[in-house]
Amino acid sequence: MSKLPHLGFPAPLLGMESIRLPVLMDSGDCLVLTKPRGVLVQADIWYPRCPVLVEAIRHQASEAKPEFSRLNIGPEGLWAVHDLDPEFWGPVLFARGREQGDALRSACGSAALSLIHI
Repeated sequence: MSKLPHLGFPAPLLGMESIRLPVLMDSGDCLVLTKPRGVLVQADIWYPRCPVLVEAIRHQASEAKPEFSRLNIGPEGLWAVHDLDPEFWGPVLFARGREQGDALRSACGSAALSLIHI
């Protein structure tokens, strides 16, 4: 059994303590991370004080952190395919490119793509 890679975020990027998020899946074009409670996937005006995962990823990637480079996450970061409310933790699908992220987000919103728990 291989060990899952992780992405590290020092405080205060995702909260008051440093955190390491497991990469649950990496297909080359997309990857899945576990979002912790109390964190937004993307900025939302209804939650102005919550840390934002996409922004934290882009910050770490722009700093060329080794674990981000090893997973081929460039300075532009990742694009979220769907959101998950900050009250919940769980898997979030990300695309490595903006065009692919937009296409997958559109497919998800039109039910052409569905996310299921297996």
